Amino acid sequence: MADSSSLKPYHESVVDVINQAQVHELDILASLLKATKLPKGHEEVAEAWNRRLADLGGNDEAGVTEAVLAQKPVEQPAVS
Repeated sequence: MADSSSLKPYHESVVDVINQAQVHELDILASLLKATKLPKGHEEVAEAWNRRLADLGGNDEAGVTEAVLAQKPVEQPAVS
């Protein structure tokens, strides 16, 4: 088990895994990403996903980018 001082936030670990994923692993990652609540790092995860797909010559047929960005909190306008 990892020492708690070496643990990363979920979205950072997901980006690392996406960056190392091979073609045959993308379906599993797509299912995981679409079924998991992502507390933050939505842009980073979506960018890593799209970059990896481009590297591997794929496209986002699974709709991962849309699913991840749909979870991003809506910015509330500042009240003055």
